[in-house]
Amino acid sequence: MASQSETFNFITSNFQCEKLSENLLKVVISWNDGRSQLVFATVKADVMQIASPFAKTSAITAEQALNVNNTAFGIGIVAEWFALQHVVPLPDLDASEIDIAFNTVGELADELEKSLGLGDNL
Repeated sequence: MASQSETFNFITSNFQCEKLSENLLKVVISWNDGRSQLVFATVKADVMQIASPFAKTSAITAEQALNVNNTAFGIGIVAEWFALQHVVPLPDLDASEIDIAFNTVGELADELEKSLGLGDNL
C-alpha cells in the first residue's frame, strides 16, 4: 500500500472514523472493557502520522507526560491534549501495519491515561 490515497481509503473503509480535513482522520477504537480511544491519522504523500491523546495539557505537566511515557513512541501536543505519536513511512506500508499501528498506539495511550489516574475522557 504505497500511495496516500490507498492508505486513506483503507483507513476509512476499515475503521470507525470521521474525515476532519483532506489529510486528517479521527478514528475511534473501542476496547472490550467499554473504554475507547481516539487516534488521529494524518496521511501525507510519504508518511502517515498517528497521534492518540491521553491527557489534557491543563491536567498534567509536560514533565509528567514525558515521565509516564515508557513506550518507544514520541509525545506531542494535539490541540489541548498530550498525545502519543508514531510516524510510519508509506512506500512499504501494508494493511496489517496500519491495523497494528492504530491499535498499538491507541492501546498504549489508553494505558498512559489509566496510569495517570485519568478517566476515559475521549
